[in-house]
Amino acid sequence: MVRGSRSLSVRDRDILDALTLRVRVLSIPQIARIWFGTVTEPTRQATRRIEALAQAGLVEQASVPVRPELALERPLVKWSPGKTEPVFERLATILDARWRGPAKLMRLVIASRKAGHARGGSGGRWPRRSEVSHDVTLAGLYLAWRYGARESGAEWISEARLRQEGFGDRHRLPDAMIRAAADRRVIELGGAYGAAKLRDFHRFCAEQGLPYELW
Repeated sequence: MVRGSRSLSVRDRDILDALTLRVRVLSIPQIARIWFGTVTEPTRQATRRIEALAQAGLVEQASVPVRPELALERPLVKWSPGKTEPVFERLATILDARWRGPAKLMRLVIASRKAGHARGGSGGRWPRRSEVSHDVTLAGLYLAWRYGARESGAEWISEARLRQEGFGDRHRLPDAMIRAAADRRVIELGGAYGAAKLRDFHRFCAEQGLPYELW
């Protein structure tokens, strides 16, 4: 049982860091895969630990219809200032075709407002129905980056934290930004975006002089 911050394990703090500062939501399968992958019955152990964190008021959980998490190995586009802009119509066709899998109930977890406040991040806001599948796959991208070959000293900055910092505007905020020293790189997971939205995203990054990866 989690009774206070002193009772939190390193693993608990890492999960709460992800949910308050990096991504909006994690699925129980993702938590089991990343944080409980070396134990017996990882899904059962992950579920029990999340229930303890929920009882402590640090997370909220619910079963929500979600399309399958996309297995993405590389970005569709890597652009930087000075390069030719992508063909947006072709990209829109690719993006639309991949969000077609049937939705199935999945146990999802978000940070509570209490946890967000305590850790200087955000919490208590569930993804909208139109956002949830996107947000689960975005969480998978973060986890692959966080536990893969990431740059030394680099930090993943969530959309919510970018908003807190006054970056961009409320209509055009990227999904995330990776910052390492003076370098910045925008991360955007394409939903069922039309060519006009992709063009607007590209224009925003070009005006800001920001390289980006569109996944």
